[in-house]
Amino acid sequence: MSVLPKTDGAPPSDAESGVPPLEVPGPHRNVLDRLAELARAVPDQLAVSGEDEQLTYAELHQRVLLLRAELTALVPADPAARRPIGLMAEQNAATVAAYLAVVTSGAPCVILDVVLPAPRLAQIVELAGATAVLADEERRAAAAALPGITEVRGLLPTTTTAETPGHELGLADPATIIYTSGTTGVPKGVVYSQQTALACACTGAAGWLLRPRDRIALIVPTAYAGGQILIFTALLNGATVLVRDPRLHGAADLARWVVASRLETMLSSPALLRALDAALPVGEVLSTVRVVVTSAEKLYGRDVTSFRRHLRPDATFVNVMGTSETDSISTFQVRGGDPAPEGALPAGSPVPLREYEVLDEADQPVPPGEVGLLAVTSATISVGYWRNPEATAQRYQRLPDGRTRYRTGDRARVDADGVLDVLGRADDAVKIRGYLVEPGEVETALRALPDVRTAVVRALPGADGLPRLVAWVVPQDGRPAPTPAGLRAAVSRTLPDWMVPRDVVLLPELPMTERGKVDVPALPPVPDRPELQRAATRDEVVLDEIWSAILELDEVGRDEGFTALGGDSLAVEEMLAEVHEHFGVSLTAADLTAHPTLQEFAALLSPDARAGREARPGVLGRLRKRLLTR
Repeated sequence: MSVLPKTDGAPPSDAESGVPPLEVPGPHRNVLDRLAELARAVPDQLAVSGEDEQLTYAELHQRVLLLRAELTALVPADPAARRPIGLMAEQNAATVAAYLAVVTSGAPCVILDVVLPAPRLAQIVELAGATAVLADEERRAAAAALPGITEVRGLLPTTTTAETPGHELGLADPATIIYTSGTTGVPKGVVYSQQTALACACTGAAGWLLRPRDRIALIVPTAYAGGQILIFTALLNGATVLVRDPRLHGAADLARWVVASRLETMLSSPALLRALDAALPVGEVLSTVRVVVTSAEKLYGRDVTSFRRHLRPDATFVNVMGTSETDSISTFQVRGGDPAPEGALPAGSPVPLREYEVLDEADQPVPPGEVGLLAVTSATISVGYWRNPEATAQRYQRLPDGRTRYRTGDRARVDADGVLDVLGRADDAVKIRGYLVEPGEVETALRALPDVRTAVVRALPGADGLPRLVAWVVPQDGRPAPTPAGLRAAVSRTLPDWMVPRDVVLLPELPMTERGKVDVPALPPVPDRPELQRAATRDEVVLDEIWSAILELDEVGRDEGFTALGGDSLAVEEMLAEVHEHFGVSLTAADLTAHPTLQEFAALLSPDARAGREARPGVLGRLRKRLLTR
């Protein structure tokens, strides 16, 4: 079955706002054209606000022009010779402006996520072929140490006049490269063109019910599709972007910030929404919030019901289905007063500029209600994978009418009314905390460890119904037997926390089929947690109480890692805050990455590090209370 959007490609506009509507296709040749139009139309409108500074549309446009001109020296005149430019900085107003300067420079931007382990960042830089990085002061040294990087410069222009107009850009020129997990064990770089960026802004405004001058929160990571799509959607439609990274500041800070920011639109992953729901005080109502947009993973009716306690009665939920390669595909709305659906919200109906189909193995549409493989057709989606023509050919199909069909790899069905329901992946990929994870990439990281002969990774439902990664590992012969906790800690040094298996099962051999492939159904279930190596020092005992309370466990073993036990970036920030309050030692997420286990992390809390600082026993009292009330 093939389904087309019921609206055209023009997002909603507000005549009184003074913001000209964005049309795709339309007169704009690139992102800079549209930004210049807005700077003329609403020069004094606040464009972006962060902890560092605020910029109006006129100031943002001028900042982009100045920095873009300075970047011209790094961007050859020959498009074929241009290399991506990295951006490594905490999310802030200056970071957003620098991102747009790179996007409009003629060289694609690669955002290097500041929470990723250094080996992962090095891998992305090498795959992209970048030689230059824009970095904030805190990360200039780390950026300079990345392989192949020959130039690191700051986020701000050094001149007050643009000495060169920069390169002329057309719709087909690249804007950004977004790296996602890859089936071969290597991340894939999704390339957005200038046209893709403009189309993101168009579909986002329509799908998210965004209005010009809306205040919208940028609290999702900008290194991934959701954050970059939000920048395009908001700043190419005359909205105001308020920037915060909850992974660096924690859930409690996010709750305070959201209340103070008087937002009208929020975009969040369901996991982040649940964390915010738990952090907001009972009875706190976000009276200005009109729309809550969720994406990246399934949103459940119970999530809607729970978060509605913090919203005004007429607030609308918009659940977005999409991929990094296609941007938004469809949306499903739950308006104020609508009953929350049972179970997971459906993917909904198509957004402008997108047509979806559910196909059989012969690429023919299946009848309504039947299950098939989801494909998306559009003239404005991403153009392929950076430096990877083989992977591009597998997923992207150029059609005779000039449009592109992208095979998502999702199993889906469409009902008689055209409402899409995505049932899961046809391959082994899975969404963990909103991030698409290819188990093959985790397997590659495990097999690279000296103690591992082979491994297989799959996702299984956890006690809360959400997927978790499980690894079945065959240890290397002739070496001391590794422990599950040790393997999790080792792989956490090279992979993001959401890609670290929650459980590791050690086996003498993997079960195999008669064809010589892993017999996945025959893999044994995850055993009960083994007897723990208990905390041995006073610092370890105290740290065990902190970790156990935050992770909602009775106890943590000395050789177990915080993120390997399920601690996400928000939990890490909460843990670091508690450690600082009790021990008086300021540690970072990078310290945890380098010292992931309880024993290793406790070693950083030495008496020398705590000298002159007074411990605060009230922290553990609160944590013990949380343990007793679980």
